[in-house]
Amino acid sequence: MRTYKLSLFLSFLLIGAVGAAEQPTADAPPIPRPAPALVGPDADGKPRDLKDFHGQAVAVYFFCGCSRCQAVSRLWSQLQRSTPVLSDPYPPEGERAPARTMVVFHGEAGMVKQFAERQGIVTSVTTLMPDLNRRLHRAYQVTQCPRAFVIDPEGQIRFTTQPDGQKADPTVLVRQTLDALTAATKPVNAAKPEPKK
Repeated sequence: MRTYKLSLFLSFLLIGAVGAAEQPTADAPPIPRPAPALVGPDADGKPRDLKDFHGQAVAVYFFCGCSRCQAVSRLWSQLQRSTPVLSDPYPPEGERAPARTMVVFHGEAGMVKQFAERQGIVTSVTTLMPDLNRRLHRAYQVTQCPRAFVIDPEGQIRFTTQPDGQKADPTVLVRQTLDALTAATKPVNAAKPEPKK
């Protein structure tokens, strides 16, 4: 009986945690809304722009390197290796178009590269953006991390995690982000070319 009550109690806590993570804050702008510009040099110094990924869904993560950011990024990197929508740049015809990941890191280029390597982030499908002066953080109104946004193929924010990522369960945060990203991806045009006559 004790085990049953404990299980029931833990279930209510989990349901409450998931529900709390999905509730919008009173001062949050409505979703969907246009994504702010995300422009700047990547960790290799190449100019990058969120618009480069127009037509693809993008998960944008804001990290600082704290233990919560490490936990979320490790979970995400595992999904990058096992989830086709995150890992397959050339899906079979009729499958969903691939999604991209952008990591905006509060630090310099060397720090974001080191963070990505330590957490196992798949850099072939991830753009690493250093943000030492927090310019990109301010554009997205990110004051605490980890924080995630899902941008649809048309450049609209379709999902964001709660502003206080320090309170969110990393597993819930990552699962919600993946669910929103999967929903935002577009099916690839499955129309077959007309045969030549």
